[in-house]
Amino acid sequence: MGKNCSGKIDFVKALEEKDIKPTLQRVKIFQYLVKINHKHPTVDTIYQGLYKKIPTLSKATVYNSLDLFEASGLIRRIHIGSNDIRYDAWTDRHSHFKCIKCNEVYDFAIETLESEEEKLSKHKILDKVVFYIGICEKCLEKDNSENKEIS
Repeated sequence: MGKNCSGKIDFVKALEEKDIKPTLQRVKIFQYLVKINHKHPTVDTIYQGLYKKIPTLSKATVYNSLDLFEASGLIRRIHIGSNDIRYDAWTDRHSHFKCIKCNEVYDFAIETLESEEEKLSKHKILDKVVFYIGICEKCLEKDNSENKEIS
C-alpha cells in the first residue's frame, strides 16, 4: 500500500497503485475504512460517518467504491450471518467474532487447518472464511455486574 516518506499511508497513491482514479469520495471512503479498520463498518456506517463532510456523497457511491476496492484487493467484504455485510481494510488471512449483544465484530488470527486442508488436496482453495458468533467479554462482564446488582 502506498506510503509517504514518514511511513503514513498515502491514500491517493494507494488508489493509484491499483489503477483506481482517486476522486475525493473514494479517497475519503478508503481513508475512513483504514482509520476505523477494526470496527468493520457496514455501508450505512460508512455513509453516516462521511455524508456531513461530503454532502454530495450518496450510498450508491459508497457501494460502488467498496466494490471497486474489493475487486482490486484493497479491502475485503465479510459476510457474518445471512444479512450482515461488513468491510475490512485488513486483508491478511484472519477471522472474526461477532457479539450478538453489542454487534461488535472482533478480529483474531487463525491457525492453518492443515489436516482439514489435506482432505481437500484435489481442490484449489482460494480463501478460508471462519467466523464465530457469541457474546463478547465486555457484554458478559456487563451482564454479570448487572446480575450481581439485582441479587
